Amino acid sequence: MTKTPKQNSYDRRLNWLKNKFAVIILLAAAVIAFGSVTDSIDKIYGFFHKYFTSKPQVAETGTAQPNPPVRKLSSPANFNKTYISTASSGRVVFDYSNNNGLFIIGESPYFFKTKWSKASDRSIHVYNDPPSIVGVALAKGVSDVSKISDAATFDMSSRTRTPQENEYVILKNVNGYFAVLQIVEVKDRTALVQLNRCRNR
Repeated sequence: MTKTPKQNSYDRRLNWLKNKFAVIILLAAAVIAFGSVTDSIDKIYGFFHKYFTSKPQVAETGTAQPNPPVRKLSSPANFNKTYISTASSGRVVFDYSNNNGLFIIGESPYFFKTKWSKASDRSIHVYNDPPSIVGVALAKGVSDVSKISDAATFDMSSRTRTPQENEYVILKNVNGYFAVLQIVEVKDRTALVQLNRCRNR
């Protein structure tokens, strides 16, 4: 086995001077290219920082999305006040053949501009057409509002739903809040509908 000869002190000094000389030449070239010592150092540092600094790895494990801004919703100034109920719960009766079938419940951000039309003497159509509504669902098989623990689980894939008397309909507004309504009674001959507004979340 052959041993590598040790560098003597002369060789070590020579190598040190070569390295320093290379740095000086590099810096001089940078000064010529960029115009000043400080600009050159900044640009050299920026280059090495950009391409040789390791970036921390971010694990993509269900990062929370920022909450969307809450939209301020309110009734148009010329909207018929007869067709507005700002209460968070309670019973209302209105004529769905008037006011283009529109009835407003709640206040911003719990604002819902609902739309209704005739179906039969025991059922009624409800729509997601108004801009404040993004979803409408029928709570099939639900006999009591307390059974609705998560309104978001109900199917809101259709533009319209047709609840019958005593059934529950769920609306979702643009701010992500839900309203649960029970159709208490539909009077087809007089075009009246009675709603029991159970709650909104």
